[in-house]
Amino acid sequence: MPDPVADGARAAARRLGLTADVESALQARRPDQYLDPVSLASLIVSAAALAWTVYQDLRKKTDTPSPDVVSRTVRTELRRSRTLTTRDEEVITLTVQETLTAMSGTQDSPGRTSSPARSSGGYDHGMARLRRTPPHELDPEARALYDKITSGPRGRFMVDAEGGLTGPFNAMLLSPALGDPLQELGAAVRYRSTLSDRARELAILVVAGHQDSAFEQAAHEPIARELGFTEEQLRALRDGSPPALDDPGEAAVLRVVRALVTKGDLDEEEYAVLGEREVFELTTLVGYYSTLALQLRVFRV
Repeated sequence: MPDPVADGARAAARRLGLTADVESALQARRPDQYLDPVSLASLIVSAAALAWTVYQDLRKKTDTPSPDVVSRTVRTELRRSRTLTTRDEEVITLTVQETLTAMSGTQDSPGRTSSPARSSGGYDHGMARLRRTPPHELDPEARALYDKITSGPRGRFMVDAEGGLTGPFNAMLLSPALGDPLQELGAAVRYRSTLSDRARELAILVVAGHQDSAFEQAAHEPIARELGFTEEQLRALRDGSPPALDDPGEAAVLRVVRALVTKGDLDEEEYAVLGEREVFELTTLVGYYSTLALQLRVFRV
């Protein structure tokens, strides 16, 4: 019998690289589990359970409750039992979306239009292929890289309850000689380029949509929302379609990045719509996030 709470939690877990943790939380689930969100995994299960309850309550008042209203109500309820960080709220929003998708049983759900269980090319993600190694088990080189990653601005979002790295960073520990410069490149692309925050997130989400990278979408859609992108624009990016943009500079970035991901080159007209520095930074960004999308797919994150 379908269990939309478990299905929604599992779908969110796949996108966040927390499959094993959430599965354990589901096995230990109680009817009041959502009242005790003590870890990120149990927060996901709690959010899924609350999404079900809130949606059913709202259905008594309206035929089609808004996903935004469901998500906002779930966050309000969960704040009663723990202080929510920005990352917690992003995880809750994602979990609510996936739970509503599971409840609908169709691809026309309020929160998402593509299946999180499949990657570009139709490959089934299944279980993660890499064990998340706790820091005390790492060799000195890998531990040095682990410390560098977790001490930076991205680190607090990428560590599980046992201290293992999630997302793309776990694979980087396999070869610190390559993983370290790769994560350094990512930090430079993310925090030190001259691109505006909106232009950067727009470009990342174009790559994520083209690659059908559920993890990259889960990580960057909340940032884009905070920067003012609408759900309609995010849905278009998720589907690989060009969103409507009012800003001419952002429209130029969109045009260039879509050309890069679809044909790997720019014609003379496309090359001329931005400055040479922006073109260099965008080609680097596309290459970096395409590399991450490939690694996330291969390692089933």
